[in-house]
Amino acid sequence: MAWGYTCEGGRVLLDVCLGQREHHEDWLDLGRNLAKRGLGAPALVVSDGAPGLIRAIEELWPDADRQRCAVHYAATSASVGPSSISSSAAPAASVSPTSTASC
Repeated sequence: MAWGYTCEGGRVLLDVCLGQREHHEDWLDLGRNLAKRGLGAPALVVSDGAPGLIRAIEELWPDADRQRCAVHYAATSASVGPSSISSSAAPAASVSPTSTASC
């Protein structure tokens, strides 16, 4: 599933396709389909830490900035950190973006 945001902040569903979540070729297919439909290279791509997805992003849009999703990052950190601090890492959904791309 690929989401985009307009310059005004509106959320737009760009594509949904079936595939294996971690499979590099499936993510390449999704990205190529977006390009065929006219999507230019994004300024910023936010993703989880899936290696196949990261590799596809780097191949498809080498000049795009890439950021790890704060919610996924916090969930991973909470699952591997000491239990005394993992409960304080859980409210990652309240994290706000620190910057926006210029349009």
